[in-house]
Amino acid sequence: MRRSRGFTLLAVVFLAGAASACVRARRPSSRLPAEGFRAEISAAGLSASVHAGSVIVARVTVRNASPVEWRGGRGGPNALSLAYHWLAPGGATLAFDGRRTPLPGRVASGESVSLEASIDVPVRPGDYVLELDLVQEGVAWFGSQGSRTLRASVRAE
Repeated sequence: MRRSRGFTLLAVVFLAGAASACVRARRPSSRLPAEGFRAEISAAGLSASVHAGSVIVARVTVRNASPVEWRGGRGGPNALSLAYHWLAPGGATLAFDGRRTPLPGRVASGESVSLEASIDVPVRPGDYVLELDLVQEGVAWFGSQGSRTLRASVRAE
């Protein structure tokens, strides 16, 4: 009977230690300081004419123009992602929260990363402005913090 209790206690201690290690590994990245919300976004080959209701893939380069290292990763609190908004030609927001493309791992100050962003085109044919921006989930959009976004005119046909 004593051996059984000792074994059970050891197993509980071992499992508690493993759970603690898992919690540490999933620790969310912290909120960026104000100077961390600086990015340069460029896109190559973004088509000016697309099919309404389709999904397009854009090759986007994001450069960390801040003095702060970014920590990317998939999901979770404070994750950094590339996303987009659809605007009317006059600037009115038509769709605010576009699909997310997570930044991979760490991005040092001055470093660039290449991403393939999937973008849902509006269903209604017409002229639009696609605005690419970075977002720190649960914190802020980079554009709202003074960073430049990338805007491109797009016709959905």
